[in-house]
Amino acid sequence: KTSLMALVEARMVVETAIVEFAAQRATQEDLEDMEEALKEAIEAHAAGNPHFSPYSVAFHTALARAAKNPVLLFTVDSFRSLFYETLEKLPPRADMGGRALRDHQLIYEAVKARDSQRARQLMLEHLEYYEKAMEASHLNNI
Repeated sequence: KTSLMALVEARMVVETAIVEFAAQRATQEDLEDMEEALKEAIEAHAAGNPHFSPYSVAFHTALARAAKNPVLLFTVDSFRSLFYETLEKLPPRADMGGRALRDHQLIYEAVKARDSQRARQLMLEHLEYYEKAMEASHLNNI
């Protein structure tokens, strides 16, 4: 068990760095992996699937691979189950899947454009939104 705040802090540090590296280092194959994760998420959302966790994890993992840093990938892998577990505990909200899709699309576009600063800012805003959603759901421990 760990606290939600510990996970949020770790993600803020690690995933904002990852997205910067991804914007600098992503290959065409990495971009295709991100596109595929987005495509599957869009299809699931359009079909009314309220469980966005697997698609969100797939996108964030694709970003971590694109960063081309095995230590950062290992770090993301180490808290992937905590991340998944937290998302699954959040009560489904109508706006959450749509917001994740929008955020992921914007992050992807910044990575594809090689705009590391914009990608970092978008990731920070994305993580802050989910931090607030978790706080609103009164999740303290995972």
